[in-house]
Amino acid sequence: MGRMQGTMVPRQIVWRIAWSALPLLLLAALLLGRGSPATAGTIGILSGTVTGANGVPIARATVKVASPTLSVNTFTDAKGRFSFRLLAPDKYVVAVTKDGYTPISYPGIAVFAYQQLVLSLELTEL
Repeated sequence: MGRMQGTMVPRQIVWRIAWSALPLLLLAALLLGRGSPATAGTIGILSGTVTGANGVPIARATVKVASPTLSVNTFTDAKGRFSFRLLAPDKYVVAVTKDGYTPISYPGIAVFAYQQLVLSLELTEL
């Protein structure tokens, strides 16, 4: 009976270690498993600047990118810069709006995997 009991203790310890490691394994799976298997690792970046006709950067302009499967927006920073990371390769419509300026929209902007596309966009005052 002592021998049987001796083999049970190590198994219980192994199971306790396995169960205590489960949250870490789930976290790792969550972080590594972002995106679908079809697009995992195949992303592109779209970034650029928004300026006025005089070349002055426009802060807090809304920049929106949209495709048939995705629509996201961001704001330009104090230097007129914006960036969209982790975009799936696709053709996007890029639109920029800001109070006091004429909105602009550019359809057919292609984002390719493993590449960064940099745009220089200009808004005209109303």
